[in-house]
Amino acid sequence: MQIWKPKTNLRALNAVPLGFGLDSLLGGGIPTETITEIYGPPASGKTNISLLATVNAAKAGFRVAYLDPEGSFHLKRVEQIAGEYFDQVIEKTTLLEPESLAHQSQIIRSIIGKPFRLLVVDPITYHYRLELDRVDPFPTNQELAKQLSMLSWHARKKNAAVLVTNQIYSDFKGGYEPLAREVLGYGAKVRVELGIEGDHRTAKLIKHISMKEGKMVKFKIVGRGIIDY
Repeated sequence: MQIWKPKTNLRALNAVPLGFGLDSLLGGGIPTETITEIYGPPASGKTNISLLATVNAAKAGFRVAYLDPEGSFHLKRVEQIAGEYFDQVIEKTTLLEPESLAHQSQIIRSIIGKPFRLLVVDPITYHYRLELDRVDPFPTNQELAKQLSMLSWHARKKNAAVLVTNQIYSDFKGGYEPLAREVLGYGAKVRVELGIEGDHRTAKLIKHISMKEGKMVKFKIVGRGIIDY
């Protein structure tokens, strides 16, 4: 297995590399100056990709803010991925735990403009899903849109990468759709759909500001992170 190691030329930071095939679809990794959304079913790799991006950004010396409303940031998994860089990753990472959608907005408002070069929200729709009123979805959609607007501002002004993960719901055709599709579809300029096929996972590029859409890579989740299938 090839382990990604930081290089000095990453100081310029135009993307946070992940170290497996998804980088090729994204043009080098999670891009800066925009929001990248990754969505898919449970256990498809959303949190592993989020942790991998966190580890690699911190290994390169960048500060990371990780918003964890679901409680999926596990130190043992971070240690497995980070290896000898574990202490550096923990020192560079600020872990924040939103307790509601409004609290999530407060946290985002408090960190934008600060020297975080990677912001992760995993998943951004956790409290949105719990609080959504099906009769009147406008308030929750508006709150989520405000969060995306703040994150987008930070990405542009600080040359930062912003990675948000998203949950899904089943449609009437036997497939699934990402939650808050229109809100996130407008706010995120890069979108990746994950899937599960037998013993491996898939990542398909749905939307990108400059890369060809529709391409797919296969990968496996292993002890030290993610490898190509």
